[in-house]
Amino acid sequence: METKTYFITGATGGIGFNIACQLAKENSNIILCGRDDAKLEQALNYINTLNKCRNTAINIDLENIVDIKEKFNNIVPEYDIINGFIHCAGIALFRAAHLTDYNKMLQSFNINYFSFVEISRLFSKQFFTKNNQGNIVAISSIAAYIPESGRIAYSSSKAALEVTVKVLAQELVKKNIRCNIVRPSLVNTNMAAEFFDLIGTNPEEQNIQPLGIIEPDEISHIVKFILSRGSNKITGSIFEINAGGGFDVVATFKEIAGSLNINKNEIILLSTDVSLMSFEAVEHNNKFNADEFLNIIISKIGVGGTLILPVYNWNFCRGVAFDYHNTIGKTGYLGNAALKRDDFRRTKHPIYSFAVWGHDREYLCSIDPVMAFDKGSIFEYLHIKGAKNIAIDVHFNDHYTMCHYAEQITGVPYRYNKYFKAYYIDEDGNCNRRTYSMSVRYLELNMQGEASALYHEFIHQHAAYEEKIDKHVISYIDIAKTIPIMTKDLKEDNGRLQVQYASQFLPKLSPDKSILEIHSRLTAVSNNNKEILIQYIKDNYLGELITEHTDSIYGRVLINGYSDRCITIEVLFDNTYTSSPISNSSRLEKNLLFVYALCPATEKLPYSPGIDVFSKCPTESFNISLVTPLFIATSKFILGIFKTPITSPIL
Repeated sequence: METKTYFITGATGGIGFNIACQLAKENSNIILCGRDDAKLEQALNYINTLNKCRNTAINIDLENIVDIKEKFNNIVPEYDIINGFIHCAGIALFRAAHLTDYNKMLQSFNINYFSFVEISRLFSKQFFTKNNQGNIVAISSIAAYIPESGRIAYSSSKAALEVTVKVLAQELVKKNIRCNIVRPSLVNTNMAAEFFDLIGTNPEEQNIQPLGIIEPDEISHIVKFILSRGSNKITGSIFEINAGGGFDVVATFKEIAGSLNINKNEIILLSTDVSLMSFEAVEHNNKFNADEFLNIIISKIGVGGTLILPVYNWNFCRGVAFDYHNTIGKTGYLGNAALKRDDFRRTKHPIYSFAVWGHDREYLCSIDPVMAFDKGSIFEYLHIKGAKNIAIDVHFNDHYTMCHYAEQITGVPYRYNKYFKAYYIDEDGNCNRRTYSMSVRYLELNMQGEASALYHEFIHQHAAYEEKIDKHVISYIDIAKTIPIMTKDLKEDNGRLQVQYASQFLPKLSPDKSILEIHSRLTAVSNNNKEILIQYIKDNYLGELITEHTDSIYGRVLINGYSDRCITIEVLFDNTYTSSPISNSSRLEKNLLFVYALCPATEKLPYSPGIDVFSKCPTESFNISLVTPLFIATSKFILGIFKTPITSPIL
């Protein structure tokens, strides 16, 4: 019988090594390809115990595409012909898109895709006639057509691999070369183990493969069939091994509600998108019933628990009246359905309100915090009480509002507390004008809130986990455990996992000299001349000059070594500056220069540390003692640097 020769990449890994062993047992010559000399030697020694053929191992770094040609061409003359190429090499990079830069993408594509294209090109050049049949087999992944968050490099490279194999199948059939794909779901390899360690669970808990995790030898048997005479007429095909996952077995919305991991007396913040459940119900001649869905969850919580659903509406920020009974929430159907029930009540904040059922309903509906995310808010309650956030079919970026609470209690340089006034119709029908606040972005910073990396960090630190019920993704988040993760990221790494904004990682000044340096610079240029001051900041660097307005400029300085504090410089030239509440104060005089700074977040302050330290007192009775520390300068002199509260009036 003819001895065949097979070239196998990734031959020291779980799937590649198993395929090599199975083919070696059939007395084939095995060319092991890897990049770890020690592992290659160990693999080759074992293969040599299985047969007496001409087995060899070559070290090829598949990231170096140029290196592939030389080493492949050097090995070809040692054999009459290489009958088959099996591409098992792969790298799985689990990282959000905004953290996956060009170099990381290139690394994934070089190993998963470009190396395959190059070796296939070189492999096909051996076949000048149809006297010999060649085989190319690519090990792909179910991720090629089921994309998931955090897998942009892996999924896209595997998708490219599959399309390329289909193209090659059409082109190389003329050379009697067949090209096929094996597309497994989860296989019992080190790569799978690392993935489940990352997300803090296991495949059985995920319940995505009813037939269990796939073993490498089950992949090998499929590959052996593809290489055999029994598949002579098969090319351009995908052999999917899904272990029972991916079938259209639909759980009803009642089954989904009943399967939720909820314990008696828990506090549950429920975030939902019921679109998929509703669509599936209609497909099966049924109808999604919000009351039945809520009743099942309520029965699981019990009378000692509390169920909370967001019913946020941001129209109040635009001056539109808030009607306690009639303003519709914009955060999903289920919250609005809850508001129609007698056993749910609505909380009072006109922007961030909730529908509440259960033990703490009366308390939560009695509090009336002005600031949405500050102390005394429902978000603080969710933190202190250790509530569980359950999200059904909602992406993390679209529902985890606790991120803003963490920003508020930490103090961040890209948000400030803004006040809004509009008419408010309360629960009893009384109407008056009220003022409420929420944390808003500095638009000049072009802030983006992609936080998938943060969610993966929650999972890694066992503050969150996911499960799948058919096509539905259920996320469980322990709110109390997530707060220190978020605040640490905000303090120590400028919120890298949560946000992206201009000047996020600017060079920092020395902490020992920065305050005095800013003090002296402002003293030197405080001469009632707007143009000179603007030019001075540009020339002498008080931080990035982010924007210029008609009546104001805005700059920023981050202090080196103090990731939990920053200095913000805001220069006002007259009282028409409208983005900060203090500009409405009658005490503000033209050409008055305010420069204020955040204190370290560890200090006990009488206000929630945030960019806008004045927002606690937006009225004319502004009390300077609330600001610590504060720089105040007029056109003629600087009044001082106040590191302790000031009780005497200054303005």
